[in-house]
Amino acid sequence: PLIHLGGGLVLVWIAIQLLKGGDEDAHIEAKNSLMGAIWTIIVADAMMSIDNVIGVVGAAKGHLELVIVGMLITVPIIVFCSTLFARIINKFPVILWAGGALLGWVAGEMIVEDPLLMPYIQGEESLVKFGTVFFVLIVTGMIKIWKKRDSQ
Repeated sequence: PLIHLGGGLVLVWIAIQLLKGGDEDAHIEAKNSLMGAIWTIIVADAMMSIDNVIGVVGAAKGHLELVIVGMLITVPIIVFCSTLFARIINKFPVILWAGGALLGWVAGEMIVEDPLLMPYIQGEESLVKFGTVFFVLIVTGMIKIWKKRDSQ
């Protein structure tokens, strides 16, 4: 109990941050040693890929084979194609919105499938579907509101 709920809420937060964006530069402290620099790279890579891991695990719905295949496919794409993908996203921002909506969808599924909530919604398929769509709307709706407010 609470693992799906917690992972889903983290994924909602990540999706909102992804779509919210921000023009601020990242401030990373320069390190004086090789080990310090290596540690900074390891931590940065781990933090940037956490949404990928949670998303793949959530989409796999408990199938270990799908988690393994998903990680084998997505990790090389993230490592080797991130610059190319960033250029494509800058050219076609709808991809970013689709990705954020997909993260919201997976997060919604994870949240409504948490064992803690199951006794309350079990057998209510329409409620499960509504909960999933609700999180897509939360992610995309909040961003539209923030962006509209910031432009005023």
